[in-house]
Amino acid sequence: MLDVVEKNRRNWEEYSKKYQAFNLSERILERLKQNPQSAFDPLVWKMLQKYAPELKGKRVCVPSSGDNNAALAFAPLGAKVTSCDISENQLAAAKAAAKKLGLGEGIRFQKEDTMRLDGIEDETYDLAFSIDNPAIPALCSLPIIEQDMMLFVPRSHRLANRTAISLSEIGIDPVVM
Repeated sequence: MLDVVEKNRRNWEEYSKKYQAFNLSERILERLKQNPQSAFDPLVWKMLQKYAPELKGKRVCVPSSGDNNAALAFAPLGAKVTSCDISENQLAAAKAAAKKLGLGEGIRFQKEDTMRLDGIEDETYDLAFSIDNPAIPALCSLPIIEQDMMLFVPRSHRLANRTAISLSEIGIDPVVM
């Protein structure tokens, strides 16, 4: 039986092309190039401005970086970014996007089990930014925003009769966010 981490990794490896088609599209990359803060919810951007107003030269870790929009936004603001994700495909796509944006060596991409962060535990960061990890044991965190999410599925869908699910249960089902 696969453990949760390996199942999650396999799901992301399989789903990553579909995910990237939207989240790293030319339109999204152009928007990030013109306006890096567009990667963030306005409330999140406001909190970043309050608590981390100057990112130039700061070390920023983005665990569970997913689409890497945050990593791709922090780098042009002058941060030294480490993007960690469990999916090699997600990291490869983000590395290609960083190259397209001219960020070159501005972002270090690292494959990690981001609930453990074993490969970077000896590093010191000025900021760790994560959207979908409410509690990463390797980090001391302060959630700044919570959002309820709803999943709409046909009555015949395998999750139709559930009142609550985790995002990992969606697996590789196509979704609109």
